[in-house]
Amino acid sequence: QLPFKDSSFNFVVSNSAYQWVNDLPFAFSEARRVLKKQGIFFFCVFGAETLKELRFCIDKIRPGSGFFLLPRKDKLKSDLISSGFRDIELICEARCHNYTDIMEILHWLKYTGTSYSEGSFFTGLGGRSFISRLRQLYESYFRNSDGLAMTYEAVLARARK
Repeated sequence: QLPFKDSSFNFVVSNSAYQWVNDLPFAFSEARRVLKKQGIFFFCVFGAETLKELRFCIDKIRPGSGFFLLPRKDKLKSDLISSGFRDIELICEARCHNYTDIMEILHWLKYTGTSYSEGSFFTGLGGRSFISRLRQLYESYFRNSDGLAMTYEAVLARARK
C-alpha cells in the first residue's frame, strides 16, 4: 500500500523490486492508483530466465525444492492488464555472466542481497555435500571457455493508466 494520495504522480518508476512481491496485481493496482490520468508506469524486474542454470542444478539435487521463480513476461502483462493498465510494452533482455567457480556465484548472490521477503531464496544449502554436488553439476553442465555461465534476464516495462 503506497503512502500517497490517489492521482499524485505523472510517473511511477521502480527498479528490481516487483520480482519479490507475492501479489503483483495488487502492487500494480497501487502504482496505478497513485498515477494521474495518462500517467506512465515504468519498472524493471529480473525475469524468469534469471539464474536458470543454478535453478537447474538445485532441482537436480533437490527436485521440487521450492526455489523461488521470478516472473515471466506473459504473467507480468496479464497482471498489468488485470490492474487496469493499457498501452503495455514489455522488453526482455537476457545476458550471460561468467564466474570463476560456484563459490564466486554464491558469494555474489549473497553480496547482492538476493533473498525473498517471504523466506529464504532457497531453504538452506545443506552443507558441504550439497555444495560439492552443486559444484560438480554446475561444472559439468555450464562450464564454458570463460568460466561458469549464469543468465540474468531483465524485463523492462512501460504501461499507461
